[in-house]
Amino acid sequence: EIETEDYGVTFYDINSYTYLYVGEVLYDEGTSARQIAEEVLDSLSAEAEDGTFVIFEETPFSVPTGDDAYLVCLEFVDSEGYYQWVLDLETIDGESNVYFFLSGEDPEDYMLYRELIEVIGASFSR
Repeated sequence: EIETEDYGVTFYDINSYTYLYVGEVLYDEGTSARQIAEEVLDSLSAEAEDGTFVIFEETPFSVPTGDDAYLVCLEFVDSEGYYQWVLDLETIDGESNVYFFLSGEDPEDYMLYRELIEVIGASFSR
């Protein structure tokens, strides 16, 4: 299923509760992709509440456009036992932040989607 918003689109796999959200947000000139990724981490950490929160990877990322890009891969279990993995790729050029947020519930799907984020990053263009 596909859902559109003003500055984004979400692709849902209704069979696996996996989704990819692609969006654009404007930030102040000079904001880095890492700063944006840290805001996302803070938000997800708060969502995990008293559960577990594990970051697998947090690293600068290369995209063909040369944008400042940053990738975060993590998993968390909230206080009620709900498991979720997340792949967040932030790209920023000037004021424009285009991001790719992949999330799912099945831990066995994580590596498949980790490969997908590589493909997305390698094919990114503005």
